[in-house]
Amino acid sequence: MQNERPGTSRGNNGYSSRYNEATSTVNIPKTENERIRAKSDKKQKKSKLRKKLMCLAICFLLLAIVVFVSGKFVFIAREIEVVGNTKYSADEIRMASGLTVGSDSLFFTNYENAGEQIERALPYIRSVEFQPELPDKLIITVTEQESVFTVKTSDNLYVLLDDNGKVLETGLLSSPKITILLGFEDCEFKIGHKITSDNEDVKEKWEAVQTLKQELTNAGIDGIVIYDLRSYPSIVMNYQGSEEQKYEIRFGKIENMQNKMALLKDAIEKESSVRQEGLIDFESIDGKVVVGDVTHETVTQAPVTDVNGNIVDTAGAAG
Repeated sequence: MQNERPGTSRGNNGYSSRYNEATSTVNIPKTENERIRAKSDKKQKKSKLRKKLMCLAICFLLLAIVVFVSGKFVFIAREIEVVGNTKYSADEIRMASGLTVGSDSLFFTNYENAGEQIERALPYIRSVEFQPELPDKLIITVTEQESVFTVKTSDNLYVLLDDNGKVLETGLLSSPKITILLGFEDCEFKIGHKITSDNEDVKEKWEAVQTLKQELTNAGIDGIVIYDLRSYPSIVMNYQGSEEQKYEIRFGKIENMQNKMALLKDAIEKESSVRQEGLIDFESIDGKVVVGDVTHETVTQAPVTDVNGNIVDTAGAAG
């Protein structure tokens, strides 16, 4: 028996453990059969995954078909209720919507288009909401609006507008007691649509009206009965108070609004205790408001003063 080298030992097969450790990590090439088997296993896994995905897709498709069929043919609006209406009957609103009881789906109906049809056909409707209720009920909620302005047209008839310039009514022989707009006589007035004109100033005039209305509201000033924009950008307003005070307000341009509104409110309050009719003038003297008894033709009837009661020589100021 030969002597073994120090630090080595033999295993059962006669190879040293050190050799086994060294060769244990060596990749032994697969045989051809093993490669074929591995390739086949991979194909089978891919095939199973495709089948699973196909089954899921079919399930989703079937579910979509069930939902569609249920919504289209099962959940039908067999009752259409209208709420919020006072100016128009429920039948008028239903007819304007184009929806039909017993045929339109609760979930596959173009409600946006139906709402637009209602607003065009019935101009006093400001907004429309649709609320389906299972199993077969549709609720139409309408919000109505009031006329805010009236315009006397070139043929001496009256047109009613909402606060956004939408035409509500045309061809009226007399004007209701709402704010009158002057300077819009030659516009085109089509019911259910906003006023239009070939005159480019009309858009600016309407924006001026909107600005004035908002600023007056913010300042807490009520009682403006006429907005006169015939000499735009210079604007004249007519005020009528709760105790029949009547003042012509020569407001001028849309500028320095916060300061002018504060002066206007102060002037109205002071004038109410002095005279029932008169003038509040922002144009005669720049940066000041002048008050006095003046006719519509601007002929002075009495001394004109500022809001503090100081007499103002408007003729000298104008010169």
